[in-house]
Amino acid sequence: FLVQIQTRFSTVEATVADVTGAFGARFVRAPYGYFLRTADLAITVTVPNTVMFSAAPAADGVALVGGAFVPAHAGVYRFTFQALAYNAGGTANSVSCWVRVDGADVAVSALILTVPAAGLAVLTLDILLPLTAGSSVQPMVSADGTGLQLVSYTGSAPAFTVHRPGATATLVMVSGPTP
Repeated sequence: FLVQIQTRFSTVEATVADVTGAFGARFVRAPYGYFLRTADLAITVTVPNTVMFSAAPAADGVALVGGAFVPAHAGVYRFTFQALAYNAGGTANSVSCWVRVDGADVAVSALILTVPAAGLAVLTLDILLPLTAGSSVQPMVSADGTGLQLVSYTGSAPAFTVHRPGATATLVMVSGPTP
């Protein structure tokens, strides 16, 4: 009987170590951040433009530092960026969007979208990023023609239309660091 109890305690200890260890599920809530950019951004032609964010309505374990997103813990994160692009020009233009981590462009993260003349388009970028604690994540945009900008939308008609910030971003841990 005593051996059975010792075996059970050993199993419980091993399970606790797995759950709370460096590579276990130590997070009851995954680190996350939700960020907004409410100011419009005129996109400079053929030059990388950093999309700086100014508000973090909800964040735990991901900070907004100098307009960039900085996770407090290493892991694999899902980064989602969404922006409303407006083309004030007379011809269709393309806007490019990609991610920089620690100042370096992330390979295969680019999205290119054509925005019609005097039209709107929604940019949506969704990518998994392996990050270290303290990494700096920044969304970038560029355009091939003049008149493109990221804009906020203030709903006025119909009455139930709500305000849409010029850009939103989320950074959410989906997995802890790999061993």
